[in-house]
Amino acid sequence: MANRGTEGEFLFIPSGKVKTAPIRRGDAGPLEARQPVAAAVSYRIQHGADLPEPLSYTTCSDVVNGKIYVFGGRTAPDVLSDGIWVYEIARNRWRKAAGRMPYAYDGRGARTVTHGGIVYLSPGLGPTDNNGWGIHQRIIAFDIAGEIARETASFGAPVWSVSPVMLGNDIYWFGACGLGQERNIWRFNPKTGALSIIASLDGAGKGTTGAVHQQPAATGGDHADVCRR
Repeated sequence: MANRGTEGEFLFIPSGKVKTAPIRRGDAGPLEARQPVAAAVSYRIQHGADLPEPLSYTTCSDVVNGKIYVFGGRTAPDVLSDGIWVYEIARNRWRKAAGRMPYAYDGRGARTVTHGGIVYLSPGLGPTDNNGWGIHQRIIAFDIAGEIARETASFGAPVWSVSPVMLGNDIYWFGACGLGQERNIWRFNPKTGALSIIASLDGAGKGTTGAVHQQPAATGGDHADVCRR
């Protein structure tokens, strides 16, 4: 990534845009190969309105109907928030959501997935730091229309620092922090509310999730796991 000037113009490589370019390998003659090279696109970064209160360790939704939802966070080193902020992109303004989190919430950067008008979050730390140990075990479901968050299906034991990935009609959670939970792969059906362990990781999880060739996958430590459906 390159930064040019002082107006916030950045040059970076967006996914999905590639071109091929010849490359020369070694000194053993004119060996060339067509190597995929990402195409650089210039974007201008604009600063939006400041969040009305300083927060760290928040968990944010993707953009949903022109809005971004920000859940919980820390207002001070040992003070957690149960607030939910809504950023309206077109109006460049923040407002408080109608409801609050079920408890003061520290998501430690865990991401969210949105399905059927619901933003799903993993359990977080709270209402205090608990020396970095979680005590909650239920998925949090935030209803976008009513702006109300509630706890739903249980993992069966406290888990934290776990991120979901949506694939098809199911949500998958790979590994977690939590005694005895580090290798589990869970599948959650938003329609039925069923949450179950379907497989185990080769190594402890607590990694980044995504989809590889239409299969849910996670990275953790020095390995990656793909769950074959």
